[in-house]
Amino acid sequence: MIQVKEIRGGYGEKEVIRGINLEVKQGEFLGILGPNGSGKTTLLKMMAGILAPKSGEVRLGGHLIQSYQPKALAQKMAVLPQKTDQAFSFTVEETVQFGRYPYQKKGGCNLSREKMCRSSAKSNGTNGCCTV
Repeated sequence: MIQVKEIRGGYGEKEVIRGINLEVKQGEFLGILGPNGSGKTTLLKMMAGILAPKSGEVRLGGHLIQSYQPKALAQKMAVLPQKTDQAFSFTVEETVQFGRYPYQKKGGCNLSREKMCRSSAKSNGTNGCCTV
């Protein structure tokens, strides 16, 4: 569950988010709609712990998002932005593999590439889209 309580913030002196409250329970989906510049991306960045709110709190599973170590947070949550500035093109399979990073042991990933890809495709409803 993700809980957002009275968060405020933005960039520098410009406050974009003012007093937002919401709760997303496990298994629920959240859609954020609004015009350009209304704070949708800023809200998502705050919810993901990428941008710290100036006030208020974001909790994941009852714990403050800032209290998680990066690897532990990555095992609980992932963010895939709509647009990225990548120098290289990646396949869907390669992008899915990046999401496996927090589960790797020192010697590398503990799942076969095929099992990992098929498991991810099954969980997000894209069965049959994975070729390894």
